[in-house]
Amino acid sequence: MTNLQALQSYPEFDGLSDNLLTKALLDNSITSDDDYTISDAKSMDLCAADIYLIMSTMPEYKEGTQSEKWNQKSCLTARYNLYKKWGEMPPETSNRTFVINGKAVR
Repeated sequence: MTNLQALQSYPEFDGLSDNLLTKALLDNSITSDDDYTISDAKSMDLCAADIYLIMSTMPEYKEGTQSEKWNQKSCLTARYNLYKKWGEMPPETSNRTFVINGKAVR
């Protein structure tokens, strides 16, 4: 499985363009065609966190009878949880306090 295919395996990313996923990989210094290995898990999770941030700003998308809209709060919570998994905080949260799921986090 390639790094791009690993990102495509996230059900939430279904419907996102390969160009968007590839750009997120490149922005995180990950080559899309390289084989995914478990040693890539952290960098891939933080790449996915960046995609959740992008999704949180996307308007509703419609094509024919199909419609897609991402919940901003859910996307930002998923982003925070991926950073937390690795003992880090999203860059935009440094020196600020946010309320996520009813709890203040810094």
